[in-house]
Amino acid sequence: MPDNKVKFGLRNAHYAKVTESGYAAPVPFPGQVSLTLKPKGERAEFYADDVAYFTKDANQGYEGEMTIADIPPSFLKDCLGFTEDDNGALFEHMDAVQTPFALLFEVQGDLQPRRFVFYECLASRPNVDANTVKGTIEPTTDTLSFVAVPRKLDGMVKAVLVKSALNETAYSGFYTSVYEFAAPAG
Repeated sequence: MPDNKVKFGLRNAHYAKVTESGYAAPVPFPGQVSLTLKPKGERAEFYADDVAYFTKDANQGYEGEMTIADIPPSFLKDCLGFTEDDNGALFEHMDAVQTPFALLFEVQGDLQPRRFVFYECLASRPNVDANTVKGTIEPTTDTLSFVAVPRKLDGMVKAVLVKSALNETAYSGFYTSVYEFAAPAG
């Protein structure tokens, strides 16, 4: 099957809280506008014999931002430690503990879509932005800064599953649980 020439779109985002036994069930994370993740880690270079004798990149995961139409209250409670009272008001406390989560999402391509999972993410508190209406209504978005670090268990950072005839079951069930490495047969 030929490879994609281009990629576009961002959809079907979900998050799954990291638990003591693995992951909670993925929860829809609607309203994704954009996602930017840049590699984190530095390159070490050792020179000998007048050349770069040894070069190694330190993979410390990724850091970046996601822009969302409006952060769901479930994410604020599950991953940012907000609490909710009997009236439905959400409270942010100075000692709130953020909970790591897996981030799952899909990117389209000209031939096949791809589904991604980043295994251990931690988000910072979002900005609070609002604008006055000036003749036309323009939605304001929320931005979350976050890191996706190597998983403590095994160092896994991310997985990408490209839709194909060989993985229809894994692809269609991608959002039922956090996708894990499937060892090759034989």
